[in-house]
Amino acid sequence: MALKQLRDSMKYLQWILYLMAAAFVFVLIDTSQIRNPSRPNTSDVAATVGDAQVTYAQFRSTYRNLEDNYRQMFGERWNREMAEQFGLARQALEQAVNREILLMEAERVGLRVSDEEIKKLLIEIFSDADGKFVGTERVNQILRGRRQSQAEFADQIRKEELIRKLQIMMSSTTYVSETDVERSWREQNEKAKIRFVKLPATEVQDVEPTEDEIGAFFESHQSDYQLPEQRRAEILLVDRTKLRGQIEVPEEELKAYYDEHLDDFTREEQVRARHILLRVSGDRDESSAMALAEDLKTRVAAGEDFGALAKEYSEDPSNSERGGDLGFFGRGAMVKEFEDAAFGADPGTLVGPVVTDFGVHLIDVLSKSEGGVQPFEQAKAVAQARVVNDRVEELAEAKAKEIAERVAGEDGADLQALADGEEVVELVSPEPFGRNDSVERIGRVPDFTTAVFETAAAGEFIEAVKVPRGWVVAKVAEILEPRAQELDEVRDRVVQAVTAELQKEAAVERLSASGQDVRSGGRTLDDLAGEHGLQVQESSEFGRLGSISGLGSARDVIRAAMEMEEGEISDAFSVSDGAVLFEVTSRTKFDAEAFEEARETTTEELVDQRVNRLLSSLVEQRRRDLQPTYDPRVIEDFGIAPSGQAG
Repeated sequence: MALKQLRDSMKYLQWILYLMAAAFVFVLIDTSQIRNPSRPNTSDVAATVGDAQVTYAQFRSTYRNLEDNYRQMFGERWNREMAEQFGLARQALEQAVNREILLMEAERVGLRVSDEEIKKLLIEIFSDADGKFVGTERVNQILRGRRQSQAEFADQIRKEELIRKLQIMMSSTTYVSETDVERSWREQNEKAKIRFVKLPATEVQDVEPTEDEIGAFFESHQSDYQLPEQRRAEILLVDRTKLRGQIEVPEEELKAYYDEHLDDFTREEQVRARHILLRVSGDRDESSAMALAEDLKTRVAAGEDFGALAKEYSEDPSNSERGGDLGFFGRGAMVKEFEDAAFGADPGTLVGPVVTDFGVHLIDVLSKSEGGVQPFEQAKAVAQARVVNDRVEELAEAKAKEIAERVAGEDGADLQALADGEEVVELVSPEPFGRNDSVERIGRVPDFTTAVFETAAAGEFIEAVKVPRGWVVAKVAEILEPRAQELDEVRDRVVQAVTAELQKEAAVERLSASGQDVRSGGRTLDDLAGEHGLQVQESSEFGRLGSISGLGSARDVIRAAMEMEEGEISDAFSVSDGAVLFEVTSRTKFDAEAFEEARETTTEELVDQRVNRLLSSLVEQRRRDLQPTYDPRVIEDFGIAPSGQAG
């Protein structure tokens, strides 16, 4: 399939951008997951970096491509909450900015893409499985389905080729040594399995550190017990939840809000459908796919379950395990041929076969949701929540600013009396805190702690600051300079740390003593485990850079296992929570012949890794130099605060 060839040819950029396949992925997402109340035009500028601009169209395209990647990874578990947890909107915007930086760098070093090169690439992209150009009419049909002009598509290909040339240029100047190549191959291919006995340090109870041991440990770890600069503050909190209970909104005001925000209560027409996708490739031409789709359609009509057939036959990995269920989608979410078929059919209709750029589809239309404005009675609860939230935010901010003005003009203002006189205000006196600490009742709020720490003198007030619970006004009560703590202040922590170290040492000694008999053949690993009341555990296969089930990233154990023979018993090793002694049960050693066969591929992979790191460093440096700026709507409407915000 032509678009599959294009998608495969662009894998080289997935390490940083996950962008290049954006226009070539079958987009099956709910675009309402990108919150955008002010509805900027697709041509509006979302971000600027140097002389380059990222439009909202680029931003949304990147978002959709990223979400498709995550949807394929997580399947049914993927939802809006996960998108927010992953910061998907931020990722999309930053990747679009990074792409522009790479384009600027490619042009800066003199790389160019000629019209002839673009023509050759377009012919390659729009060729069938036999390498034959599909024709201008078919190209235009494909581009119309993606709502792209020929000029836009050609410009996209030009940019992708520029970045590819930049990568090739950097690859040609990247050197890896023979030692590096062999080490990389060993890390990927040398494997081992072990049986092991782990003695947890907590099982060693008869350990009590002496005063000398406690003192010596404290002296050698004093940097762990340094206190940074701290501040003590008296905080007046205007509590949003207390304000909420005081607000009543008359119905006529809700109706007025509803009438002014009809766009927010307008739903687009949607269809819920499921499909079976049969891809067209070198192994199966379109006529064969059509014949199989017709056969499946006949089987469904005869009573077979569509969902079961989708799980067996559909080649769309993003939904085949859900029986091909695509959920609800609106117009513009699918390619045109698929959209026309789904929206043109009644619920309960089996449609197809339908041919798109992605193959042949059989579509089961499950239900429809008519578009239009939601009636006021149905929308009233949402309208009330929004009006109350807006009112609470306004009142909380106004009250906090009023308090800030009052206390700023009073020497020795009685904050407790002020709090007692305001039903929605609370006086909070947290323990001293540092710049990065979570503050009692406030949480970890950078704007708040920055304001407190930028206040130069004790007794000064900061301006009103928004926090999760509402708004706050604070007085810096005391400035505590950085200092080294005395042993008496942290004795409990030191004793706990020393005891843990001594317990681990004792655990290693006990296993070492027992292990000598096992290594000499007098006893087995199982005998040793029984003596200590433990169980023998077996690991799965691991490599030099892997981890061991039950032990985690135990580097000393892994290194030792890679140097041992099958059946050999180790010395006792200290691990994070105790001691371990093991037997090697399986070893895949260095194979010189296999290494020689893989030398070239391994070298290429290692070069790619280093080029990727170089490109990442380049992007980071250019971001610092250029200081990207963002449209305020990106922050306000999309709920994100991009890194490196400069304006």
